[in-house]
Amino acid sequence: MKEEKQNMFVVFVYPFSELSVSDKKTSRSGVFSSMLDLFRSVPENIAIVLDFQVKSLDDYLTKFPGERSKIAQMLASGRLTFGPWYIYPCSCLSSGEAIIRNLLIGEKVGQQYGETLKMGISPLTGGLNSQLPQIYSGFNIDTVLVSEEVILPSISSNQFIWEGMDGCKLLASRYRRFKSNQIGQFLSDYFGKPSESSDTKSKSINSQMPDLILIEPDEAEIETAELEKNLKLLAESMSDNNIQTKLHRYPWAIKESIELEKLPVKRRELLDEATFNPNSGYFYPGKVRLLDLNSQIEHLILYYIEPWLEIGRQLNAPKVNVEIETLWRKLFTLQNMSQYISENDIQKIEKINRDYEQTVQLAKNTYENAIQSILSRVEIHKKTEEEFLIAIVNPLTFNRSEIAEIFFEIPAVSDKKAIEVSDLSGRSVPCFVIEKKENSVTMPGGKRNIVRKYRCVIDVKNLPAMGYKILSIQPVLHPKPIHQTPISCETNVLENDFMRAGINPNGTVTVFSTETAFNYENIGYFQFIPRCKEQSVSGVRRKITTEQLHPVINQIYNNHLSAAYRIDYEWKPAVAGSPNITHGNTIKFSSTITLHQSSRFLYYDVHFQTFPVGGDFHICFPTNFPVQTIFNNSRFAFESRKLRSNSNFVDEKFYERSFPMTSLVGLCNEEGGFSIYVNGLNRYKIDSVSKPVLTIPLVADCENFVGERQESDNLLVERGLKIKFAFFPHLGNLENGQYLREGMCYHVPLTCHQAEESSGPLPTKCQFLSIEPSDLVFSALKESASGEGIILRLANPTGNSIRGKIASYLPLRAVSQLNLKEQVMGAIQIENPNRFDIIVPPQKIVTIRIVFNLREVSN
Repeated sequence: MKEEKQNMFVVFVYPFSELSVSDKKTSRSGVFSSMLDLFRSVPENIAIVLDFQVKSLDDYLTKFPGERSKIAQMLASGRLTFGPWYIYPCSCLSSGEAIIRNLLIGEKVGQQYGETLKMGISPLTGGLNSQLPQIYSGFNIDTVLVSEEVILPSISSNQFIWEGMDGCKLLASRYRRFKSNQIGQFLSDYFGKPSESSDTKSKSINSQMPDLILIEPDEAEIETAELEKNLKLLAESMSDNNIQTKLHRYPWAIKESIELEKLPVKRRELLDEATFNPNSGYFYPGKVRLLDLNSQIEHLILYYIEPWLEIGRQLNAPKVNVEIETLWRKLFTLQNMSQYISENDIQKIEKINRDYEQTVQLAKNTYENAIQSILSRVEIHKKTEEEFLIAIVNPLTFNRSEIAEIFFEIPAVSDKKAIEVSDLSGRSVPCFVIEKKENSVTMPGGKRNIVRKYRCVIDVKNLPAMGYKILSIQPVLHPKPIHQTPISCETNVLENDFMRAGINPNGTVTVFSTETAFNYENIGYFQFIPRCKEQSVSGVRRKITTEQLHPVINQIYNNHLSAAYRIDYEWKPAVAGSPNITHGNTIKFSSTITLHQSSRFLYYDVHFQTFPVGGDFHICFPTNFPVQTIFNNSRFAFESRKLRSNSNFVDEKFYERSFPMTSLVGLCNEEGGFSIYVNGLNRYKIDSVSKPVLTIPLVADCENFVGERQESDNLLVERGLKIKFAFFPHLGNLENGQYLREGMCYHVPLTCHQAEESSGPLPTKCQFLSIEPSDLVFSALKESASGEGIILRLANPTGNSIRGKIASYLPLRAVSQLNLKEQVMGAIQIENPNRFDIIVPPQKIVTIRIVFNLREVSN
């Protein structure tokens, strides 16, 4: 028998994240009642943690407030614990700000019922980046639980110090998960007690058992007496041993039993040398489209809705009735459900799809209402009856000059079908109409009018930071002749001052960058890796690419501001001599490639008409230059990894693994390289060693063998699956915030809004908030938790301290620095009524509360 462990904790985790989605009970309280019934039937030395979240508890007590006193007793005894999350995060989260909001809402909601756990725990793919120690520290959490599945060769002990990029340190402690049907195996290996319930298929326990064991129910046992039997067996064995069960005591027990200063230190991210299963945690379900919807909703809330609602509130603009926290809660719930729902549960997949679409539409409508509320305070007057006014809005905190794609409609009151655009001083604004349609609309009173809908590209100059500019649209009989060089002067070639992109007959692109003087050859080919029964036995997966295809290439439009080509594929992946490699249906998809006049980006839009089933579908970017570094952004962090030589098994795993990212990944050396900016995708892989290839999975079918097509795949076909990303050649190794700024311009485009005549104190061109220099990255502008003033959050992704300069349209009364929980840490001096400076240390996330000296705004 092994020696007793002095600080052994065994805790039962009830997985609401999963069971609340898959539960099919019809009882009034569902899975929570099942948990309470179980709780009352097992001995008191079994403690339960509610999946490290508070949502399940909040939902239950909101619906059944009469149960609150009983739950309070369980919480007070320590047998029942929850938090720190509002809802356990999944790898679909696309921003660090979403992690902060999840913890903020978890803290706020949890305070209604008791104290949340002061321990961090995160999924493998979503919470092990370099900035998580700083985020947890901002919530006064100094202990984090790390799965032992993350095997760090440099760390052999169960406890270590995890130091983040900014220097924040956490006590990291290993834990091991067991299913309830493995309890017998656990008891046998740890206590030396053989049991009939031992699962011989369970993984054996190594000699260095972690101090924390988390037991969770096996799905087959959750509604059976077998689970209760196994937990009683566990309770009986623990009663005679030095085993603790109340999880909130765990951090203190560990700290009392070890010497912190002697623990090994792991700096930066934990994933950089982990050797867990290459596919662990990276499953991309067939409903990959939901990842894009997550990204859409997050961006709408963070950059469009919250800032402009706050600006309107400070300006005394007409109120827009929306609860921002409700939107965040809805998003977190949808993310969680989309992660755990079964691929076979078609009805629930359909419901989640509808909920996502409704939430996206609600967010878009809320943003439009917020902008119209502010525009109602602008002094706007038409010069002629035919004049039509629009507002171009910049949601970001720096001035922008770029080619923007805009949409608007105007009444078709004459035969003047062409348009001219100018600012209100009469200066012409270059514009090109890509598409024009006429539609009949029903007006109030039943009258039907004809409106013309325009899709245009427009050359916007010096658009104010977090501001707007009013432009005039004048219908004319004929557009002015254009005497400038179009973007595409040669067949299948796009060119501006920054690059020349030639589309090859096989659909790939060869890009010459004038800045780097690099030639990037054959980028953007597609790869299908079938998953079939023969391959899963041998472990070999063949890769089939589009490099030998000849897709149809057509120009969509071409002018001096922008040009686009569409490449249509009809591809039936097959390997010569191996017809069983594929399921036999043709994959129909298109890739639209666009280049704007002043853009450093080459834009890609991939649209699937039929869905690839039975394997993984990637887009590939080969390199023909010496690659030294791989980099990506990951929730406030800018991670970089040196390219490894393929010299041992661990390094081989490096080229099999998927790595997490938020929206940016690239390869470079000291002279330059390229980056890929993506929307709604959160992983990448590196293939090969001598000539690395960056591959980004667009669709993965990890479970189903070829030929086992499921109905859920049709849901994507019905709605269409669209994936957007951009290719960006650049100088240097991307160790400053400038490139993150470029990425924000890609992810947060300018928007266009109809403007009506109105009277108010605001000018026709206005800047509300600017942040300089551009190395500082804007993260949030929101209402403060106290209701006084606004919260501004920004991050310094560089290795140097930066003096930030923040300028405000509204005069300042008080500025304070806060932690992430929005507790005041100190005052910031104001030397100018509309401006203040702040020193942001390297890699720091800074939270600022601004209270304005509000001026009177007349009605």
